[in-house]
Amino acid sequence: MNRIITCINSCVILCTLWASIIDAQTPDFILTWGSQGSANGQFMYPGGVGTDNNGNVYIVDTGNHRVQKFTADGEFLIKWGSQGSGNGQFSYPLGVTLDAEGNVYIGDGGNHRIQKFTSNGEFLLKWGNQGSWDGQFDFPYGVATDHNGHVYVSDKNNHRVQKFTTNGNHQLTWGQNGTGAGEFEYAYGITADIGGHVYVADTANNRVQKFDTNGAFMGMWGSAGPGDGQFNLPHLIATDINGNVYVTDWGNNRVQSFNYDGTFQFSWGQSGTGEGEFVHPEGITITANSNIYVVDSENHRIQKFRLPVGIDSPTNESIKQRFVLYQNYPNPFSSRTVIDFKLREMSEVYLGIYDSQGRLIRSLVNAILPGDYHSYTWNGTNETGHSVGCGVYYCRFTAGSEVLTRKVVIVK
Repeated sequence: MNRIITCINSCVILCTLWASIIDAQTPDFILTWGSQGSANGQFMYPGGVGTDNNGNVYIVDTGNHRVQKFTADGEFLIKWGSQGSGNGQFSYPLGVTLDAEGNVYIGDGGNHRIQKFTSNGEFLLKWGNQGSWDGQFDFPYGVATDHNGHVYVSDKNNHRVQKFTTNGNHQLTWGQNGTGAGEFEYAYGITADIGGHVYVADTANNRVQKFDTNGAFMGMWGSAGPGDGQFNLPHLIATDINGNVYVTDWGNNRVQSFNYDGTFQFSWGQSGTGEGEFVHPEGITITANSNIYVVDSENHRIQKFRLPVGIDSPTNESIKQRFVLYQNYPNPFSSRTVIDFKLREMSEVYLGIYDSQGRLIRSLVNAILPGDYHSYTWNGTNETGHSVGCGVYYCRFTAGSEVLTRKVVIVK
């Protein structure tokens, strides 16, 4: 009991051992918010969802041509946007993603462009217009960012993916209409994981395709149907901090989870209006602390779930025999924090800091280390040496095939 109390008091929040404990488990329903309408906190066929480092939730309210921002528990904060083609206006927006600095990118579908905003809705820039040349779009649907400062857009009706800098400079295009590897029949959702992979929901082909960040094809899975690993028009897609892939299976009214190579793990949901039921789910995002937000589009609401994590599972005890990851100190911190761990034997170790969307902020260790105590300091900066903002971050420790995570809090 004393050990448990000590762990709680020292903020040992997460121990994400997904591969060994997620077997046949489905997320726990936490809460829901929203109803049909145009008032604050109401929705008209909402589309994408994203979260920031402070846990705030951004919902693309497609039918109301706006974005709404909420706390992690669904308390309304702000909104921006109206129907139109001016700066900050939208025409049936759908996708949303945030970068490491907290800027918000919206796929402004009917205006065939991407718009970039601050986290408070201040317009920053836009790019794109209707067409099929590089940098043009025909209804951009999904949008994603990676930790290297790239923006990926699923250009739905052009059946392709485009890659940009965060300022909208075109870098790469891949894909065309078809059924072969690297071809698409309406590319809807897109996401980039922490390992440098891009996943695309190839909707009318009822499959998911995997690429590297340069568009090289790496694999695909799925077919039409209601079975495990099959789809009925997959729409949007997300990854978690451990590289698992989640797909909103729109026509089957469910969400499916896969590992990084497409192996089916579990699914949840069915058609309905109850807790954990969906009518054509759209957006999905998974935070580093295992919260899942699903946009239940035609029920005009958001549902929040949490993945079950077995803190005191036997697997954890076996891991503790091989290594120990201590909580960082001080925590919270303002300028620097120390992360200690102990290895029982020589191991290949990775230690990195991630934001709440699973994006790499800073890599601290990537080496083979001897069995011993080790100590590293993080000064609250990203890979380019710039200080990151206040909020919750996650220290991810990998030794061999095992993964542990600790919550890190920055205050200024």
